[in-house]
Amino acid sequence: MSLYQLKTQFQNQLRPISNALVEQNVTANQVTVSAVLLSIGTAYIIAKPAAEQQRLWLLLPSSLFVRMALNAIDGMMAREHGQASTLGAVLNEVGDMVADTALLASLAPHILTPHINNKERQTVIANLPTNISTSQHHITGLIALSIGTELLGVTSNTMLDVRANQGPLGKSDRAFILGVLGAFMGIRPKRQ
Repeated sequence: MSLYQLKTQFQNQLRPISNALVEQNVTANQVTVSAVLLSIGTAYIIAKPAAEQQRLWLLLPSSLFVRMALNAIDGMMAREHGQASTLGAVLNEVGDMVADTALLASLAPHILTPHINNKERQTVIANLPTNISTSQHHITGLIALSIGTELLGVTSNTMLDVRANQGPLGKSDRAFILGVLGAFMGIRPKRQ
């Protein structure tokens, strides 16, 4: 089962917000860009200060939930309020790829050097050999799979006129897994 199957109920809960934004002359494209910027900002915080302040990891599940809500809202605004456009479709697809790439890449410093402080981490990163660690390759692989999944969705839309978002690597499932990881990192006991 994919979380994508809950989309209709999620949209029904968000519809009043979508309608209110339209009444305030907010566009679907503005909501799309806001979701991407939220993800980039969260990625920056996770990549840098979260190493020193463990509770900052809790931003990851909350911002991913808001991002999923914004993604649902921008789609409703586009479809239900006549705001669909070619630019909007491009912003939506590219925005998802940029947001996922930023969020997944933000994990790299923690996998690379999980038990040292930021100053020591910068020294280690600066002195890395050209062949980066296996863990780093895992992050790169996750990013490639994420982008591949999005591209398959775009391709299915082009060929079949149906956007495929479901599946084990669908956007909502990736967000859920990252959110669980962020929650775990935020509440786990600190190592001595």
